[in-house]
Amino acid sequence: MARILLLANLNSDHILKLQNDLHIGHRHLYTEQGRRLGGGGANTGIGLAWAGHDVALITQVGTDETANWLIAQASDQGLDCRSIQRYEGSTAEVLILTCPKGERTILRPDRPLLKLTEPPNFSDWDLIYFNIEAQGVSNWCHQAVQQTLVVSQLKYKSSKQACHYLIASHSELPSDIEDYWEFAVNQAGDSLKAFIVTHAEQGATAYTAEGMHHQHTPYESHVVDTTGAGDVYAAGFMCAILNHKSLYESMIEAEQWAQCTLAHESSIPHQNLMRIIKENKS
Repeated sequence: MARILLLANLNSDHILKLQNDLHIGHRHLYTEQGRRLGGGGANTGIGLAWAGHDVALITQVGTDETANWLIAQASDQGLDCRSIQRYEGSTAEVLILTCPKGERTILRPDRPLLKLTEPPNFSDWDLIYFNIEAQGVSNWCHQAVQQTLVVSQLKYKSSKQACHYLIASHSELPSDIEDYWEFAVNQAGDSLKAFIVTHAEQGATAYTAEGMHHQHTPYESHVVDTTGAGDVYAAGFMCAILNHKSLYESMIEAEQWAQCTLAHESSIPHQNLMRIIKENKS
């Protein structure tokens, strides 16, 4: 069992299921799907907890009933929520518009910026995962990468993120990148081992100093909901890396985890992921 510290959002996702694909200027009918636990902290952390790891979460929520519900839900799923910060006020919901083909549009509220002050002893952790915009995150990344394994989701419009493995969705990258490895090193520094770019159900590409490798296992199931798939991919990748698997073996396992999520209406991992975890351990 590894000790993993996640810096990622904890969200109350409010789901609106559209009857047709989203088009600017059109009127859209939707079906109310209610709220569900979401955010990178839950989407990533729950699968890692199911795999037997000790997972703690640093994020912030408000002081309202929604915040209490979020913390209770995350705790019930095995996450250590004792380091979650609270700000005065309500916790705004994240609106997720899902289309018939499974694609989603996310409307995120403008919320207070998490302030990171005195960092923990990073050597107490086996892996630190950064997937949050916060004041002081660059300093935490710089210190963490010198003491333990660091994985980070790209926030290229924010400050630099020193890490060993940098993950990004291709749809969120600038369109004018000429050299992906050079771009990633500029973001993550010389400690970087690999830059992994996900392409939804089309797999992922790893860029390293030695070259590139595309990993894709044909996806046979119908895509139901893409929400959280990138977060779960990151969780599967980290789980494999912690089990001392190679970069490419870790990408295969990560894709298995993500495909499981794509096949179900959920942000957090589906129960079927437990079967995949057991199979990979055997």
